[in-house]
Amino acid sequence: MRRRIVTSILIVIGILSLSGQTEEHDKERRGLRKGFYESLSQDQKNQLENNRKLREEHKQEMRSTFTEEQLAVLEDQNLSRMERKKALKDTYSDEQLVMFKDHRTVMKGEKEKFETSLSEIQLAHFKKMKRRKGRKEKGRKIED
Repeated sequence: MRRRIVTSILIVIGILSLSGQTEEHDKERRGLRKGFYESLSQDQKNQLENNRKLREEHKQEMRSTFTEEQLAVLEDQNLSRMERKKALKDTYSDEQLVMFKDHRTVMKGEKEKFETSLSEIQLAHFKKMKRRKGRKEKGRKIED
């Protein structure tokens, strides 16, 4: 009985400490983004905003070609975001695949153009900021 109580208490303490670490990590990431954005010139800020608008246009253009089945996949709340993405990609027509690849190529070019406008310090800050929370970097060596 005593052992169960001790185990339960340890589990609760472990869960609480993990949730605290997540909040701290989120605050740190917000600070990184804010610091990075403040270090950008007005041209760089405009470029970021244009990239965001372009990404949104691509999303709307792609969505306008979706069939009823594809729209149903998008609205299925039982699937996680990644599951929806995979299920949707599996239903793409040839034209949609071409459009998807074209959009990805354009956005990759825009990202490279933006990165070339950054100073070394900004670029290091950008790469550190872009690391995804909880995502393992398989096969990539990231320099701090």
